[in-house]
Amino acid sequence: MRLRLKQNNMEEGIYYKRGSKSDFAGVEILGDTMEIPRVIIEEIAFHENLKVQGKNERERWTCKLQGIDKPMLLNATNRKRLAKRFWDTPVADGTPCHGRLNLLSGLGCAIRLDSEPCRDPSDGEMTIGLRVSKFDPDPAPAPQAPAAKKVITDDVIEKTVKWAKGKGLTFEQLAEKFDFANETVKDAVQDAMAPAPQAPAEEKKEDDLPV
Repeated sequence: MRLRLKQNNMEEGIYYKRGSKSDFAGVEILGDTMEIPRVIIEEIAFHENLKVQGKNERERWTCKLQGIDKPMLLNATNRKRLAKRFWDTPVADGTPCHGRLNLLSGLGCAIRLDSEPCRDPSDGEMTIGLRVSKFDPDPAPAPQAPAAKKVITDDVIEKTVKWAKGKGLTFEQLAEKFDFANETVKDAVQDAMAPAPQAPAEEKKEDDLPV
């Protein structure tokens, strides 16, 4: 995602971390609105040793988020917010999470991401950091209803049957894709698609039998 800051007809701004070679996600993933209203946690992992910006660091946490290529490093602030939000969430064994963040992996937990001013640990200067938001994520989108099937009416029976046979469809396969206007149309289509009965084999005459 690109972080763009655009005002009126002025040239769009591009956040300075775009093009970063970091192995971890930063605020550049948030996009124009500077937030991701809902994202699913895929995995939270604790690392005894982890390479961060080319340096080996001890006891670091990462969070893999659905649809985001790079994992997010979890600093103390983000870990505390996750622990608080999911404190009573049941994990795989049925017990509450109670701060055991790695046990949230694979549960489909949703969070909101935004940004906050913070100090850059490399030089102590103020910067903008990626944060697990204090606010609730947006609700999950409602499941979409399946698209309505097209209806075969009596005026398109011949055309439909010709199309279905050209595709090599059986009547059952056609019925999965289309509805019928009424039972009469359904019966007509089924009859038209029924395989032609095979003529009985001719009985060989005695003269034709091999000697």
